[in-house]
Amino acid sequence: MLETRHGIISSIHKHIKGYGGRYQEWCVGICSTKDREIFQIHQATSDSLIFRKAQSLEDAQSVMAYFIYIYELSRAANSNDDGNSDIVFTYKKDIFF
Repeated sequence: MLETRHGIISSIHKHIKGYGGRYQEWCVGICSTKDREIFQIHQATSDSLIFRKAQSLEDAQSVMAYFIYIYELSRAANSNDDGNSDIVFTYKKDIFF
């Protein structure tokens, strides 16, 4: 299901507040559907990892930039900005990778 920028931002805020920790303890990135499947295989044991499908690459990039510049989340090292990347993902740093 495609989500608006506002919907994705709201979902990530709720997830971080529900899971706990300061925003600076989290990472945000974007990926494609194919990359998402790989992340899920490697991260089956943590509930801190979430994915949200944006309406476009531009929306995904905008959401990622919002969290990096406003809330100081780290950009995920495994973030992929190729033309197919329309999925925003977030995870707590000490849990993932």
